Amino acid sequence: MRTIQLSNGVLEAEVSILDVAGRLWLQSSKVNDQQIRIVTGQLPAGVYFVTVRTVLGQRTLRFVR
Repeated sequence: MRTIQLSNGVLEAEVSILDVAGRLWLQSSKVNDQQIRIVTGQLPAGVYFVTVRTVLGQRTLRFVR
């Protein structure tokens, strides 16, 4: 499981997870929480990119499962 902490005042976000081949594994819109928990246990081993979009902008992070 991965946890993403949003900035103070940000109440809504969109989250997507892609693998290195560009396949979309998760897309969630309108996440309404300061902390976003992403269950990664069902993903195959590999490198992934999680993108979080908010009203303040977009951030992409890399993680290995």
